[in-house]
Amino acid sequence: MTDEARRGGEGYVAGVRAGWPFALVVFVVAISFGVLARSLGWGVLAPIAFSVITFSVGAQFAVAAVMGAGGGVFAAIAAAVLLNVRFLPMGMAVGPSLKGGPLRRALEGQTILTTSWALAIRGGGRFDRAFMIGATVPQYVT
Repeated sequence: MTDEARRGGEGYVAGVRAGWPFALVVFVVAISFGVLARSLGWGVLAPIAFSVITFSVGAQFAVAAVMGAGGGVFAAIAAAVLLNVRFLPMGMAVGPSLKGGPLRRALEGQTILTTSWALAIRGGGRFDRAFMIGATVPQYVT
């Protein structure tokens, strides 16, 4: 194993350790979203599927709030997009730290969460991609 590979593996593990406290918060928020979605008549599977696909707490609650208030699908999508526009500059900042071709970089970019992104900042425009990916894993699971 090369030194770079060993450091990368250590970065993932360190990221997972740093992400666990946030995962506990995400778990509580996920439960509250589930309760809200159920109260709006979404059933059991729809909130889970929506959480996995959307993977953005702000967008999830915005869509639920708009739909719950009688708003249309277009308004709900617009609210979600406006809340998630913050990921554009975050992705641009972390982009040079991602590895591989366009597909791999796009997949790695899906691990950008506000918390894991902030945890992975190393100053001078540098990000620890392994740490960021590792910090995202426990949050995504919860």
